[in-house]
Amino acid sequence: MKINQAIKAESIVEEKIFTVSEFLDFLNRILRPRRVVVKGEVGEKMNNYPDYNFFNLLDKDGSILKCFAWKEVIEKLGIGLESGMEIRVVGHPEIRKNKGEFRFQVERIELIGEGILKKQFEILKKKLASEGYFKEEIKKSIPKFSQKIGLITSKYGKGAKKDFLTHLGKFGFRIFLYDVRVEGVLALSEIIEAINYFNQNFPKIDVLVLTRGGGSWESLQPFNSEEMVKAIFSSKIP
Repeated sequence: MKINQAIKAESIVEEKIFTVSEFLDFLNRILRPRRVVVKGEVGEKMNNYPDYNFFNLLDKDGSILKCFAWKEVIEKLGIGLESGMEIRVVGHPEIRKNKGEFRFQVERIELIGEGILKKQFEILKKKLASEGYFKEEIKKSIPKFSQKIGLITSKYGKGAKKDFLTHLGKFGFRIFLYDVRVEGVLALSEIIEAINYFNQNFPKIDVLVLTRGGGSWESLQPFNSEEMVKAIFSSKIP
């Protein structure tokens, strides 16, 4: 299939004479669907505007990737981007038609390094606390006798699922497993999808359990995000 597609694309290029605009559109149709993850160091040159930011991502060999991110993408970090920070960016490449420049459209940014992650965590915790997310009076109460349990974890994990079921014991519980990644770039979206799935399709489940094994600050990053807190807060199931 891939070979045929490549031949088809090649034949189109050979037969057609493009205008500049058509050719850049052609390239963007190829580039934009390719969602990738790139890691590097934030460069010194950053252009910050009210609604978006431009910055360079650098590699040790001097390679430079020009990046573009909307303001809300930066704000989700909890702290501002600074020169020298090590980060991972998730997004897609594209060509800016009005400039003729290759750039990377950033959809999400992840920090690398325990020190900066702890700093981000503390800033985010204070922000969410000031917005009332952790108030005792709004916490959902867990039923005293929970029989129907929605379990959100990886079925391939090294012990989290097994440990939970072992400690739960055999007392007639009904367990509904939703398999998710618990680390990596796709973990956050999959866990939020699982929470929403149970709320929409199994609203009478007694309680949701989100669990995973231990890990580094970096591997736990999806659990320390603003999106995760808001998804749990919005869940009608405790």
